[in-house]
Amino acid sequence: MTTRPHRHIFLAFFVAFCAVVTDQMTKLWALHALSDNKMLTLIPRFLSLHLTYNSGAAFSLGQNRTWIFTLVSMIVVIALSVYITRTSSRVYALLAALLVGGAFGNLLDRLLRPPALGIGHVVDFIDYGGFFVGNVADIWIVLAACFLVLFSIFSRELPQKIGKTDADTTTNVDSSAS
Repeated sequence: MTTRPHRHIFLAFFVAFCAVVTDQMTKLWALHALSDNKMLTLIPRFLSLHLTYNSGAAFSLGQNRTWIFTLVSMIVVIALSVYITRTSSRVYALLAALLVGGAFGNLLDRLLRPPALGIGHVVDFIDYGGFFVGNVADIWIVLAACFLVLFSIFSRELPQKIGKTDADTTTNVDSSAS
């Protein structure tokens, strides 16, 4: 009988927690420092900081459907949290944790910010040259997605290894080789 690698589960949820905290702390900073239409230019024409509120998804898509994004975010957070507890892959668990942290950071805005519960507007403040405005949660989501793609392409480890320990996988490979 084998046990699950609880250490990577704890580490993954710690990563998710840190992602949420960094997102929420930077949003609090932005709400204070960038109020009254203040704008901070970091790299002229490429990167600046100014406060906006987004009721939609990326690129302000679906602005009148905020409740749908709230529901989808809840499902994603729950599904990825379950995945983290069932996978034996430390890398996939940590990348899923970054996705959970980013999704949960934006979910908190939708649940707790005006105009109302479940349809709150997400605080965005990082302006990428007028192309779009995002936040730290979005950065975590994009980084995790990029690394998931790269790891999936360049690794022999498959994400379908849910619920199997390394010993289970070795036993299956050894028995099929005989």
